[in-house]
Amino acid sequence: MFILLHLFLECLGQTQTFFNLDTGIHILKTLQATSEPNSKIIVKFEQENFDSTQLLICDSEINLLKENCIYDINSFDLKRNTQVIQLVSGLDLENYQEQLLSMKQFNESPQVLGTYSKQVSNFSITIRTVNIFECASQCQNDGICKNGMCDCLEGYFGADCSIVALDITMQSLYHRNTFYYYNIQECNQQSCSLNIKFTQVGKYRQTCYAKDWYLLQQNLIEKKEIQINDVQQCLSKINKEKQNPQQFSYYIFYFESDCENSQQSNDQDSRIILIIVITTVGVSITFCCCIVCYYYLLRKRKEEHQVLPIMTIYPKTDIQRYLPKQIYKTLITLYPGLASSDECLICLDRIKESDYVRLTYCTHIFHVQCIDNWLEKNRICPACRSELDEVTLIKVAKSKKNDSLIFENKASRLYGDMVTPNLTMTPQLRSIEMTERL
Repeated sequence: MFILLHLFLECLGQTQTFFNLDTGIHILKTLQATSEPNSKIIVKFEQENFDSTQLLICDSEINLLKENCIYDINSFDLKRNTQVIQLVSGLDLENYQEQLLSMKQFNESPQVLGTYSKQVSNFSITIRTVNIFECASQCQNDGICKNGMCDCLEGYFGADCSIVALDITMQSLYHRNTFYYYNIQECNQQSCSLNIKFTQVGKYRQTCYAKDWYLLQQNLIEKKEIQINDVQQCLSKINKEKQNPQQFSYYIFYFESDCENSQQSNDQDSRIILIIVITTVGVSITFCCCIVCYYYLLRKRKEEHQVLPIMTIYPKTDIQRYLPKQIYKTLITLYPGLASSDECLICLDRIKESDYVRLTYCTHIFHVQCIDNWLEKNRICPACRSELDEVTLIKVAKSKKNDSLIFENKASRLYGDMVTPNLTMTPQLRSIEMTERL
């Protein structure tokens, strides 16, 4: 049982609001063809919240089969709050104009305007007459109105360029309730094909945009792939109806399940593994270099600060061999030039004639106990920092035919004014010293 409600909108261009209309079919107005030249009638349906109410314009009467009726299918399928239908007279309509623009040709008989709803609804309807070359809705997303139709940029579709889609060839993940497109504009000059494999069965709809603009009315496909090998049929439709190739050379896809591109997934996994390997190797090399640098700097710093190297204790026999113990009086008798060196540079006490001392090859005199304690921890002369290690002392000892530790360049210091020593006296004087060694 249909509920008929004849409500006539007296003034075009004004908005009529309807509240709490019951479920069913409501005939709102009978429309006559406009007598104004180059004009069309635009019927705009608006509601605050989408409630499945459809705006219909039919030839005679509205029925549930919607025969001989037109309605804004895309806006209804996308559950939008606004639906727009256009009525023209004396203009040969192309198929794409009827579908994409929800445009209907006036017949000789009046057109019936009404709604069909499955629940109580509230809405408003505006009817206005405009120039034939004016767009029914404002073009969105930088679209431009040309000859009554919005010219959309790539990635935007629909009568008002409000449907946003992503390039399917540039994606690895395909999300539910999202549009994607495949551009075939260049396929006139070269062979094109699309082959995408999913990691699981995907649910999607697809259409050649030049053939069918009812985007969500297509059959649901459930496959693990998208395969398009022949795009010429779609392109021929564009050439046949003289459509704008830049606007209509697309396949449109609508996914109803989340999917993942298996090829790009594998490539992405490979890239991730490669990045991990490269990062690991780089970090390892950097870590090794840091360790090497650390130990190198540590060693260098130790060498710089090792003024007094700590070595093993000299055996007393080696000290006695290379730095023999002598009485100071005997020593200065043998080497008169050392008479002025009467102070031990370790303890800073004055050296007495009866004190036992040791003379280094660098001609410095120290108390026996002082230098022995010093050599337990150090291998350099306390006065001039000359080497006093065993290797150096052995070399000094071997450089002379006797057991003297005297270099010729120290003669002036050893003998004072007697620059040329009486070497024939030296063994005798040394024998005196040797008899007094402990």
